[in-house]
Amino acid sequence: MATGVTLVAEYWGSTEETEFTLVEMSLSEQLLALARNVNDAIRDAMNAVNDFIEHNAEAVRQRSVKVRGFKNGAERVKDRIVDYLARLGFSLPLRDVYRQLVLQLDRIAQNSDAIAYRLSVVASERSVKLSNSFANKLRSMAQLVFNEYSTLLSSIRMLQENPRRSVDEAKKVMAIEEEIDQKYRELELDVITELKDDLLSLMLMREIIDLIEDTADTIKDAAENILFLALYKVSR
Repeated sequence: MATGVTLVAEYWGSTEETEFTLVEMSLSEQLLALARNVNDAIRDAMNAVNDFIEHNAEAVRQRSVKVRGFKNGAERVKDRIVDYLARLGFSLPLRDVYRQLVLQLDRIAQNSDAIAYRLSVVASERSVKLSNSFANKLRSMAQLVFNEYSTLLSSIRMLQENPRRSVDEAKKVMAIEEEIDQKYRELELDVITELKDDLLSLMLMREIIDLIEDTADTIKDAAENILFLALYKVSR
């Protein structure tokens, strides 16, 4: 027969578990809201790469403005989540992992804004002619980065309702990032030959390519945190 002490312990244990589950659900919803804002930013930034390749300076400028708005929206959501985490204090297991993930998503949005802005500067102020080979590699890299982020978004969607599926999607992100690394290594060398006679354009394009690669790395880092959270949920 259960004693009064045992019943009280079971009651409080159950209550704490319920509260913890509710906190996790709230965090998952907020993370998904942030991830969707970031998705809008990175989608238009990568589309701006295509517009740039096609010499559509006005389209690049318009996308830059839109990306700035998406980035600002993502930053507001990020601030709300960080405030929520701070109020939870150390009562939430893996609080620091959630915080890292939020900051990584914010960095992706910030990078997207930087990419779109620099593309708009080059498109409006420079007459950059790219070979078909270089343009195709750049376009392919941009598409891969968006695919990588889309897979991360899928992993975040699955985190609460299907953590095993979230694990699978997170692992796919890491495989895509390896492809992007290969594209980056090729472009890193090709851009020097491509724009050797235009030092300013070379510097700007090199910076854009570096930002795209840094974005891919940040997406992979975010996927590693999602993987950790998903495995934690599976093990419970």
